[in-house]
Amino acid sequence: MLDGANADVAEFLADHVPETTVLSWPERRGLAAGLNAAFRATSCSYVAVLQDDAVPQAGWLASLLHTAARYPRAGVVGSLVLSVDGTVQSAGAIVRGEGGVVMPWIDDAPPATSFTEVRAADYVGSSSVLVSRAAWSAIGGFDEDLYPAVYVDADFCTGLWHAGWLVLLDPHSVVCHERHGSTTRPFREFLYQRNRVRFMAKWGSFVGGRPTGPPNASEVEAAIERASRWLAEPPGPSPRSGDRPPVAAAPIVYVARERDLLRAYVAELEPRLDGLEERIAELDATYEALSTAHHELESDHAEVEAAYRELESAHRDLASTHDHLESAHRELRRTPWRPIARRVRRLLRPRRRTHGDGTPGASS
Repeated sequence: MLDGANADVAEFLADHVPETTVLSWPERRGLAAGLNAAFRATSCSYVAVLQDDAVPQAGWLASLLHTAARYPRAGVVGSLVLSVDGTVQSAGAIVRGEGGVVMPWIDDAPPATSFTEVRAADYVGSSSVLVSRAAWSAIGGFDEDLYPAVYVDADFCTGLWHAGWLVLLDPHSVVCHERHGSTTRPFREFLYQRNRVRFMAKWGSFVGGRPTGPPNASEVEAAIERASRWLAEPPGPSPRSGDRPPVAAAPIVYVARERDLLRAYVAELEPRLDGLEERIAELDATYEALSTAHHELESDHAEVEAAYRELESAHRDLASTHDHLESAHRELRRTPWRPIARRVRRLLRPRRRTHGDGTPGASS
């Protein structure tokens, strides 16, 4: 099933798996519409759903079929879903009173080996599930107004419980799944809030008595116990008889749904725009202040460098003077001062006068 995919994807499938029937359409119709189309294109009692970002481990489908045969009232059987690092990503989930969903544990997920028995769950994710055709028909298929994704599986499973079907997790069917690989975080948050409103409009009376607020360990244990009781006795009425498969809408309906979704998304983002613009203005002001401080620091740095260069010049002058003094000192040390001193002393010594006969006379 290709939901608005490029033509090269269909060509790739035709080349590599020619025995496969590929359903495709140019416009985006969403997950629910694609799943409904898959049911309309087949006539088998069960349809296995495996998303393109899920990698099944050996025996995943055989185990799902075995569990479905063991529990004829099972409307859907889901696989144990692991993250790419091997940790448990999903082992069924709990639907809470405000329509929020949480995993059946607090803090870190338990190891995969702790899930050993088939168990009931409020809902199982659509990354890997086996769906009963009878159950799909009985509740009118997947809700295509939950477009393009998010809450499709929670809505379908809640409808099954309400109609008296079972929703089961088979821990022996294992797939690895790259979580949130199809949408960006802002768009996913928008879809979560938008589709939760529709979910609660449909099932608020069914889930409204459940706890709200931050989940805790006792609530999780109570939810697991409730699902265990439902395994023996589902809470809703008996499954409605007769097939009521959803009718495929015209392509213009899907285009209109896409248009309405984008308009709603833009309306959701517009209030954030003012906040982002204010934040950008704050960042610009901070940048200007930092730039000014940077220029001042650069100016101070230039002054310091100039002073440093003057000090270096003075240091070189001092070093040169020191060299000259040392040279003069060495020159002075090489000069023969003693003979010169004796000569000077002789020159400075006063002369003695003599008489004509050579006898010394009085000093002059």
